Amino acid sequence: MITLYGVHSPYVYKVRLALLKKGLEFKHVSVNLMEKSKDFLQLAPLGKIPALKDGDTVMYGSSNIVQYLDEQYKETEVLTGKTVAEKVKIGNLDEIVTKISSIIPPIFLESMGLINKTDKTSFGYALKVYSDDEEKMARSDLTNLFELLAAELGGKKYFVGESLSVADFSIFSFLAFAKKAKIDTSVLDNWYNQHAQTDVFAEILAKEDEIVGEV
Repeated sequence: MITLYGVHSPYVYKVRLALLKKGLEFKHVSVNLMEKSKDFLQLAPLGKIPALKDGDTVMYGSSNIVQYLDEQYKETEVLTGKTVAEKVKIGNLDEIVTKISSIIPPIFLESMGLINKTDKTSFGYALKVYSDDEEKMARSDLTNLFELLAAELGGKKYFVGESLSVADFSIFSFLAFAKKAKIDTSVLDNWYNQHAQTDVFAEILAKEDEIVGEV
């Protein structure tokens, strides 16, 4: 049995989408990030989510996990690129998403009422909160990055190739969280809405609270 560890986050969504698309049976166990257990830290010494255990194999990092799933379960749909060109494009898109991930957290966490100042928090590390001017600049930067993604998409159904890939899962997951924080995602709304009604995307949105147990 595959076990996925992590609370709701774009990176956990990304792995859940990959598992669902591959049709692999798994259970999703919540992680208390405010007070990480010894059991979880033994599993993932860096204390980061997502982590995944498959038999005796343990790994962490969403891209690393999806790469493992592609290699270990070769009979399932390939998500990390079928050609060198596709793998390169997925890598390029991942760089854009990484930049987005570095900007969103203060806006998202503040919008959820989880932080209100820069301080040591129960998350265990200092979390930055944007000033009004910084938030305005951050939202502008995010708009530019989403426009860059829209240009990469070019009106197509999929970001890479002719089928879903990990790039689609990653971008969809960050858009879902951006929408929760009322961040402008309008340039990608048509693409998001098209997929939100179909396939594994609709399933994960409908079952986003389906987590079993806690570690």
